[in-house]
Order: sequence, then C-alpha cells, then structure tokens
Amino acid sequence: MQKDRFAQIAASYRIDPARGLIEPEPQEIAPVTTELTQGDEAAFEPFHKSQTRDELYKELADKRKEFAPFLKNYAPAMEKNEMMVEVKKFAYTLDGEAKGEINIPHYQGPVGKHTAVYEAQVFLPEATGKRAILVFGGVDYKAEIYLNGNYAFSHEGFFSPFSGDVTELIHTGMNTLRIVVRNDYKMDGEYTLDGKVTGDKIYAATGLGWDEPQVGWHNCRAGMGIYNYVRFDFKESEYITDIFPRIYGEDGEIWVECQGIELKEKEVNLEVSIYGRNFRETIMENIVCEPSTNIEVGVGDSYTLAVLNVSGMLGARIPLKLENGFNRFYIPVHIEKPRLWTPETPWLYQVQIKLIADGRVKSMAEEHFGIREFKQDLETTPKGAFFLNGKEISLKGANTMGFEQQDVLHEDWQQLVDDILLAKLCNMNFLRITQRPVQRQVYDYCDMLGMMVQTDLPLFGVVRINQYCEVLRQAGEMEMLIRSHPACILVSYINERFPNANNMPHRMIGRKDIEGLFEAADQVVKLHNPERVIKHVDGDFDLPDKSMPDTHSYTLWYNGHGIDVGMLNKGYWMHVKPGWYCGCGEFGAEGLDYSDLMRRLYPAQWLKEPFSPKNIPGAQSAAYHYMFYETPHSLEEWAEESQKHQAFTVRLMASSMRRNPFVNSFAVHLFIDAFPSGWMKTIMDYERTPKPAYFAYRDCLSEVFCNIRTDRYRFFSKEYVNFDVYLCDEKNSVQELAYFVSYRENIVCSGKGEALQGISQGRIHFTMPETDKREKLIIYMGALHDGKLLDYTSLELEVFPEEKLYNGQMLTIEEYEADREYYEELVKNGEKIIISQLDGGEYQLFGKEVTVTPCRMNPLYFASRDTGHTYVDGFYKNDFAYWYDSEKDRLAPIVYATFACEGVQPILTAGNQDDKWNWGSYYVAAEWSYGKGKVLLCQLDVDNKEKNPIFVRFWNKIFEKK
Repeated sequence: MQKDRFAQIAASYRIDPARGLIEPEPQEIAPVTTELTQGDEAAFEPFHKSQTRDELYKELADKRKEFAPFLKNYAPAMEKNEMMVEVKKFAYTLDGEAKGEINIPHYQGPVGKHTAVYEAQVFLPEATGKRAILVFGGVDYKAEIYLNGNYAFSHEGFFSPFSGDVTELIHTGMNTLRIVVRNDYKMDGEYTLDGKVTGDKIYAATGLGWDEPQVGWHNCRAGMGIYNYVRFDFKESEYITDIFPRIYGEDGEIWVECQGIELKEKEVNLEVSIYGRNFRETIMENIVCEPSTNIEVGVGDSYTLAVLNVSGMLGARIPLKLENGFNRFYIPVHIEKPRLWTPETPWLYQVQIKLIADGRVKSMAEEHFGIREFKQDLETTPKGAFFLNGKEISLKGANTMGFEQQDVLHEDWQQLVDDILLAKLCNMNFLRITQRPVQRQVYDYCDMLGMMVQTDLPLFGVVRINQYCEVLRQAGEMEMLIRSHPACILVSYINERFPNANNMPHRMIGRKDIEGLFEAADQVVKLHNPERVIKHVDGDFDLPDKSMPDTHSYTLWYNGHGIDVGMLNKGYWMHVKPGWYCGCGEFGAEGLDYSDLMRRLYPAQWLKEPFSPKNIPGAQSAAYHYMFYETPHSLEEWAEESQKHQAFTVRLMASSMRRNPFVNSFAVHLFIDAFPSGWMKTIMDYERTPKPAYFAYRDCLSEVFCNIRTDRYRFFSKEYVNFDVYLCDEKNSVQELAYFVSYRENIVCSGKGEALQGISQGRIHFTMPETDKREKLIIYMGALHDGKLLDYTSLELEVFPEEKLYNGQMLTIEEYEADREYYEELVKNGEKIIISQLDGGEYQLFGKEVTVTPCRMNPLYFASRDTGHTYVDGFYKNDFAYWYDSEKDRLAPIVYATFACEGVQPILTAGNQDDKWNWGSYYVAAEWSYGKGKVLLCQLDVDNKEKNPIFVRFWNKIFEKK
C-alpha cells in the first residue's frame, strides 16, 4: 500500500515540549450550581433550526437580498485611454506532443517535471508612440515568453500577475506569441511509482484542480497551465502599475506606484478622486497633487547643511519626479467620518488616479478599498489578541481548497457570491485561503461581502536551500496582490513546518535558517504594507516561533493527532508557548459524499460492489473508519455513517475551542469541495449540499453559543448527575440562562440562572429518571434577553436501568505463565477463563499463537461489536465508544493493542496497521474452545469503567456461566 502522505505527517511529527512550551490545563469552572427541579417552570420553546439543503437555501435567498446593496458600484466609470488586446486561443503542446487548440484559462496535469508550449498568432494594431506591455494574470509554474522568435521575459511562481515590456519585439499585424510553461515537483515532494521525489516548485497542497477523476479532482495535486488572462496593454511611456489605499481611519495615504520608460526625469502630477463604491457619495474629485518631499540633511553632514542654509532650502518642499523604472508616490488624504468596513456592513470606496505628464493624462487607474483597522496586540499578556476597528474578535472559519478558484476560472460570479454567503450563513467570519494566494476576484468578492481572509504563502513543511531567495520574492508578490483588499487581514508563510528540515538537512533549510527566512519575509511584506498582521506558521510541528502559535489537530481522524480527544473535551490544549493566545488552523474528519451524488457523478469502477471507499482515489475512510465507527455494509450506509462521525467530530472539537478562552482563531478543514470526491473532509459537497457537519459547525460558531459539556453520554437510572455549562456571548446581550430535561417527550425538570461574566457558567445538577429499559433523554440550554430566546443547544444522552457490576476476575499473563499447566487443565475440564489485556508481542496461550500489536496510530476510543457473537447481542451500533474513566474523570481510550490469532471467534474488533502500512480489522476480544472449556482474550482496558452502562452489561455477559 502506498503511504498516505497526510496520515504519515500526522503520525510522524510530535511537538518537542522541552522548548519552554506548556500544555494548557482546563479553565476553572465558575463556582455556581443550578439545580434543576421537578416541573417545567423554566422551560422554553426551542425554535426550529435549518437542517436541510432546502431550508438553508431559503436562508440563502434572504442573505442574497441582504448583501445585494454591497455588490453595487456607484462610482463613475473612468474613461480609458489605453488599448488592450486579449489572447484567448492557443495551440497546445505537452512534452512535445501536439494536443490541439485550447482556450485560456487552461489548467490541468500532469504533475512533476513536464513542459507545455502555448502558441498563438496575435494581430496587434498600430500603436505609434505607445509601449506594448504583455500582461499575465497567472501561470503555473515557470513561464518563458517569446515573441516572433525572440526571448522576451520569464517568471517563476503560480499565483502572481506579472508583465513585461515587449515594445521592441512586436510589429503591426500578425505576431507569434509562444509561452513555454515548465512544471516541477513540489519542494516537500510527490509520491511516484519510483518513490518520493522532491523538486523546486514553491507550492503547498492546494490548487485549482481539473476535471479528471483519477488525479484532477483531487486538488492537492500540483498541475500546470495558464489559468488566468493573457493580454497586450498599450500604454504611454509613463503609467500607473498599482494603487494601494493605506487608509485605516479619517487620515491616511494612497500609494501610487508608477513605471517610467524614458531615462530622463519627468515632472508629474496625480489627479485624485474618491467616491463611495457601494454607496452614493463623492469624497473628493479631481484634486491635483504634486508629489513632493522635505529636504533633510544627514547627521554630521555640515557641508550640505551650510549650503542649504545659505540657499534657504533647508526643510523646503521639493517636487518628486518620475524616473526610469519603478516609482512609488505617497498622497495624504483625509476622509471625514468614514464609513467603516465590517463583516456586517462592508462599505467600500473607490479611488481613481490620473497620472499627468507633459500637460496631459498619460495613465488612469482605479482601486476599491475599505476603511478598517485590523491589529494584533503583541504587547499585552496574553499576546496575540485580534482587534477589528478597535473591538477584540476571534476568527472562526474554514479552509478552502479550490472551489473559489474554480468559480473564477469559469467566471461563475453568482456561485462565488453564494459560496461566500454560505460561509456567512454558517456563522463564519473568515476563510483561510489555504496554502496559496488566489485570483484577485476572490478577494474582490470577499471585500464586497464582508468575509475576512487569511492568505498563505504556498509553503508546506520545508523550504529548499536553493529557493530561499525565491521564497522571499514571492512573499513580496503575495503582499502586493492582496494589500489593497480590506478582507485580507492576515498572512502566514508556511503550513505545518517540519523539524530538522524533514530529516533532509542536505536539501532543506533548518530551524535557524527558516527563522531567518521568517524575519526577512516580514521585512519584505512590511515594505509593501507596514500594517500587515503576520502569523509565521499555520500548524507548527517545530514550535515555538516568535509569532502567534498555531497547531493543527485531527484527533478524531488521524487518531490522537495533536491532542488526545478526551483531554481536548475536558479542556486541555496542545503544547504552546506560554503567555499567548493560540490558533488551530486545521481540524476535521472525512465525511463521504452523499450516495446520490456518488451514483450520478463517480466513475463506475469506484462504485463496484461490494462498495468500499478504498476504490475512491485519495479517500481515507476505508482505512481510518476502523478507529471510529463500525464498517458499513452499503454505499448508502458508508455515506451516512461517515457523515455522522464528521458531524460528531466538528461539534466536539469546535465546542472545545469555543470554550477555551485562549483559542482565538480556528478553521475547519474543509468548507466546499471543488470536485466530486475532491477532498471529502469538506462540510459541504461539490453541489453545495450541506453535510450534517455544516449545521453542527454553524451551531458552534453562533454569536450566542450555549454549550453543555459532558464526559459521559450514558447513565444509570436515578443517578445524581452534573454537567458543565458554558456561554459565549459576543454581543454581551444574554441576561438569563434556562435549562430543562426532556424524557419520554415530557419535561421532567428545569431551572434558571443569571448569565455570568466569562465563558464558564458553572454546573447544572439533576437526578436521572427511573427507567426499566434503555431510553433517550435530552438536556436543553437556552440564552435569553428580556425573556426572548436568543439561541439554545441540546445534548442527547441515554439512560439505562440500574445494573450492578459482577465481581469477576480476569487472568493476567503473569498468573498464567506462573502456573500454565494448572490453568490449562481447568479449561480442559470445562472452565471458562478470561485473559486480561496483553502488551505487544508473541504469546502461546491455551494452544493458540497470539500476536499482539500496539495501536499504531495511538490508543483507540472505539471497538466494533459487529461480529455476530452472542456476547454482543442486544448492543447497538457503535456502543463500544467514548467511555468514561472514573479515575481520570474524563473520556479515555479503551483499546491500547489489538491481536491476531487463527481459529477464534471474534467478539470485538478494531483497526490497526501491519508493517506495510496496510489497515485492517484485528481482534480486541475473541473466544476459542480448549478441551471442554472456553478461553476469552479481552484487550479492552476495563479499569475504572464501572460508570459506563455498556461496559457493565458487556462485563456481566462475558462472566455469565456457560
């Protein structure tokens, strides 16, 4: 079996806690108890929450209307004085083989070292006195440009627009444009038939993908192509290249970057107009500014000081002239009582600039902007708090992997609008544009719709030694691409940094050098945007870093990754540096596509019976489900069970992070799939149908978030129980909390309490109802203001009849080996012996060879009872999961090792790996005959499980007499 790259990462890397890191402990619970008493006096009527696609899309229709005004453009159109020729059709050749004609944008495979050639015949009109600038919106990866057989220029990097002056290489009439595109293997490597191959391509693990099921749908693949526009712009010898409105309040400045072609200095003026973009207002119009500066003298330069004093020029204003090459001019502006950009009201302005030289307008350009201030407090302890327009906020969102880029590729602007609004409907306030910058239009629409964005430099794990300087150059390109967008609040440089150069220090830079790279990149980024907020690493496996700590956790998928799930649920957190807020840039689990989508869109070979996700390229459920839920028996059941687990994962993990006051940034992995089966950790499929995890996440991200926390999901009749309760109130609007318990569709008890300052609201107590059978029970918690219900949550539990734990004794391996003949004789004569869990190794037990293997991906919280054995009759699907440990006072693992043995009857099973990384089902408990008796080997950790009704019932069953 080929190694699963992402699972290998999760299993291989551990944070070194010896670097001054701490493992944060649970926060104190408020010393307040609310006793729920008999009756329904405090009960409330829960309102309906959407749980289906149809219900969600009714809300989407309303959300479209709400944000439609912010999509408008009321700014007057600029009169363009530049001619443009766009090139769309090309003859395409791949690795020397002609492939016919294609249209731009064009993106596809293959991955690795390959060369594509795009050639077009382009008619260019006469443009006397103009400069011809050939402009590219984005080429993946290296581009070499030739015109009429002559080399023009080149560019490395897939995400940035770039251009070159080709005036001397073209002529009026037909011209031959030839673009050579070279792909490479990524720096962190690709698995091939020959093993892992690394290259020099600066690319992480997300892309546009392409419409081809085996490779292209799975959009982590590093394809190639010209995926954005190609055009010739005809400009004057002086022209504007970029505008950066650096305005965060009433006062600010506009950076105007210009290119000069002539070698002589040229006096220029800049005419500035500012309008409301999505509202009607003229801020200023046709204001002419002459770029200038004050003359200053260097320290100790007495000669210059004397000359300037004599001439009267010391401190005088002098004009700044446009010179050959790059120029950046600064225009101070004042906007009285500006409309601030916020996620709720994303007001936008538009600035229009005219460059005037030689007495006429030479160039015109426009840029929209939003006035907002986003800061991170690096002085106050804990450090790292985020502030938007002076108000502290937490970032709650999702990772993206291609869907938004596909929207732009197909110019499906309504779909892009809907995708962003679906994020807002999920109560997200930011998107992590995961591991790459994307097309400008994505940022444009996030600006218009009020969706904050984190943009990542496309690095994953490592940086090649020889690409150090290229990384810095691309860091600058990234910032220049996004800096004018108010939605773009945050950048990061690398995803999941690996320690020790991923054990390849001969090819990759080590810790000291990568820290130097971060500092250098900070300087490059801040050269282009001094206010940029920077988080060096998203998901750091080599903590600590000087910036905000961020770690990834897939504890309910790559089992135990980042932090044990029982500890997470209890309130612990991953190792971080002390005195800081922290983030979790990725978490989640796979939820397969809906069965209907699979049957309509998947290739037939993926659906062959008996169905298994192992036939779906890139799908992980066939392997990892063994650790979390029982093996489904049909395509429909696979879809349902995987989505249930995904929803459970998202709810548990997101709730844990909302409860943790130091986690101020987190993003589920992932949001929307770019293709069928693209990366099924998405909580919304390719057709924008929400999975159950979408609604679970939506609840967790609510501005008013009620939460009932428990370490137990099953209880005995008449138990006196308590639950921790929490409230996140971003609006500070909750006055009162109400609770009630529903059992057999009746309210059996209820209670109220005043809302407290802080997240913890103490505990609620009540007595479980009396029952003679297994039944469901639901606890409700609601947040109220002036008696109005703002939000609520519910927690479904089970209650069982009282049952005493049989005082049975298991046989230890030490006891057996000390008196083997005695115990074997007992069983031969008809006794039943139950052997307790064994450590890893080979054993000879009652005539059997038993191989015990420790759980390769951490101890398990789950075992499957789907074996047909009489000992598990009457138990439900997934009953053997998430048991409470009374000594640890939390959820704890129940399986530390599995075993293999021939000729036994399985009772319980679980997943494990063999020495070749192959996943399979192994025994947790099994029975065999020996003489007239029976032997049962049980690898369940049975200590301190007496409060779990399922365990008690199972224990009593296996100790029953024959």
